[in-house]
Amino acid sequence: MLLRKRSLTWEMIRKLNQELGIPAEILIQPYESVQIPAGVAELMYDIAIESKVDEKQ
Repeated sequence: MLLRKRSLTWEMIRKLNQELGIPAEILIQPYESVQIPAGVAELMYDIAIESKVDEKQ
């Protein structure tokens, strides 16, 4: 998703916009899917969630 392994769904776009503040205009732009090393997606997700938690505190 964020690392372009697969396309975003409308629900994903809505949540990324509302919860992380990423503009929907950016998320709906066309892009090519790419291959990433194993574990990178999980690491990026963890970083994004930790960042969001820190903002709320």
